[in-house]
Amino acid sequence: WRAGFEQANLAFFIVQLPRYGAGAGNDWPAVRAAQAQVARALPAVELAVTLDLGEAQQIHPADKAPVGERLALLARAKVYGETLVSSGPVYQQSMVRDGAMLIKFDASQGLQFKEGMAAGFEICGSDQLFVAAQAEILPEGIVRVFSPEVPQPVAARYGWFNWGEVSLLNAAGLPAAPFSTQ
Repeated sequence: WRAGFEQANLAFFIVQLPRYGAGAGNDWPAVRAAQAQVARALPAVELAVTLDLGEAQQIHPADKAPVGERLALLARAKVYGETLVSSGPVYQQSMVRDGAMLIKFDASQGLQFKEGMAAGFEICGSDQLFVAAQAEILPEGIVRVFSPEVPQPVAARYGWFNWGEVSLLNAAGLPAAPFSTQ
């Protein structure tokens, strides 16, 4: 398309797959991870996170406004150069400390949980069996993820399912992108 339009830096925006009760045999987390990888790898390609949208029985979210608003924010920031927050929190790095995973994010100004409740986090030990985890927000854009079932964690993930509740937002109200530390 860039060659056809003779615009080497033509911007493209990917709308991430939302939550959906896709059923057994459908690996939406892998597709979302591939979408994110494309956005990271290619110049002038951005990802609009829609993990907080979607419906269990309908592949297309009924509420289209948030999708359009997120795409508009990306266009305003990345194409028109406006100084504004255009992305929710994005996984940056992690470390294990005192039986928990500490997760650092980009675009984490005003990190918060929707309605004050953490949801969507999982953690595993060396057995690689993920269990639901608790999470709390620490200063400097860090989330502490832990579970009494996993005293020695090796990995954490967020939103790593076809359908489930998610909760992590930044001050702009934009949702965190799903991630796995593995």
